Amino acid sequence: MRAPGGVPLRTVWLVAFAAATAVGVVDALPLDAPGPALGAAAVARTLARDLLPWYGWAALAPLVVVLAARVPLASIPLWRSTLVHLAAGIGLSALKLVLLAPLTAVLYGWGDAGTDAWGGVRWLLAHRLLTNGVMYAFAATAATAALARRDARERTLAASRLEAELARAELQLLRAQLEPHFLFNALNAVAAYVRVDPPLAERMLARVSELLRLVLRLCAADDVSLGEEMALAERYAEVHRMRFGDGLAFRLDAPPEVHAARVPGVILQPLVENALRHAAAGGEVSVRARREDGRLVLTVSNAHGGPAAADGGSGSAVGLANTRARLERLYGPAARLTLRREEAATVAEIVLPWRVAEGGGR
Repeated sequence: MRAPGGVPLRTVWLVAFAAATAVGVVDALPLDAPGPALGAAAVARTLARDLLPWYGWAALAPLVVVLAARVPLASIPLWRSTLVHLAAGIGLSALKLVLLAPLTAVLYGWGDAGTDAWGGVRWLLAHRLLTNGVMYAFAATAATAALARRDARERTLAASRLEAELARAELQLLRAQLEPHFLFNALNAVAAYVRVDPPLAERMLARVSELLRLVLRLCAADDVSLGEEMALAERYAEVHRMRFGDGLAFRLDAPPEVHAARVPGVILQPLVENALRHAAAGGEVSVRARREDGRLVLTVSNAHGGPAAADGGSGSAVGLANTRARLERLYGPAARLTLRREEAATVAEIVLPWRVAEGGGR
C-alpha cells in the first residue's frame, strides 16, 4: 500500500518512527539539576514513558498523512478544514489513548497503585487529551509541509518537462522551416537551366537530389559533427560551381581536430547559401572553423563585396532569423550569430560552446 503521492507506507512509518524516537529521547532528557543516579530499569522505564506517546502517533502517521492530503490545513473554506482536523485530532487522540492504555498502565504501575483499567483510561482522557491534540496538530502540520514540498517539486518538474517539450517543438518547427526554404532555392537554381542547358540542368538536379537526402538526414538529428556540416556545405557549393564555373571560388578551412565538434544540424547551410548567392560568378566564399577558449568559432565570408548578408532579401532574412532562433533555443546567451563587414567582405560568424560526442576527446 502507498500513501498519497505514491510514497510506500513503510517509508512513512520509518520516517515517523525515526522522528518520534528523536523527539521522545529529547523529551526524556532531564532539564533540572541532576538528582540521584537512577538504575538501568528506572532509566528504561522513564525513556519508555516518554517514547510511548510519540510512537503512538508514529503508528497513526499514514492516517494523518491521508487526512492532510485530502483536507489541507489551509484549504478553502478554512472553517471546513478547521472542523475536520479538530474532529480528527480529538478522535485519533482518544483512539490512541485507549489503545495504549494497557502499556501505559504497566509503565505507570497502575496495578500497584490500585487503579483499575477503566479508571486509568478516564484519567488519560481527562489529563492527556489536550496534550495529544497538540501532538496531532504537530503531526498534521509536518505532513502538510511534506506534502506541499512534494507538490512544489512535482510542479517544478512538470514545468521543466513542459518547457523542454516546447523547446523541442520549436526546434523541430525551425528545422522544418529550413527544408522547404533550401528546396525552393535549389530547384530555382536548376530551373534556370532547364531550357538553356538541359544536360547541365540534369546534372545539377542529380546533385540537388543527393543534397536533399543529406539535408533531410542532418535536419532529423539533434546535432551532427562539424565534418558532416562541412561536407554538406561543399556539396552545395559544387552545385553553384556547376552553374557559374571556375569563377566562383569556395574554400574550407577547418583543421582535423575540430571535425568531431558537435553542432546543430544544417546550422551552416543558410549562411553558406546566402554567401554563395552574393558571390555569384566572380567572388570567393570561405568557410572557416577553429577552437578558441573552449568555444567553436565558425565564419562564413563572402569576398565579392556585395550587399551585407542581412540585406540580401527575404530568403536571407528567413535563413538568418532561423539560425539565430535555433542558437538561442539551444544555447541561450552562450551562443551568438553576428554579421560584420571586413574591407570588401561580408562575414557571418557563429560562436557556440565547444562540445564533442562522449569518447570523442576534449
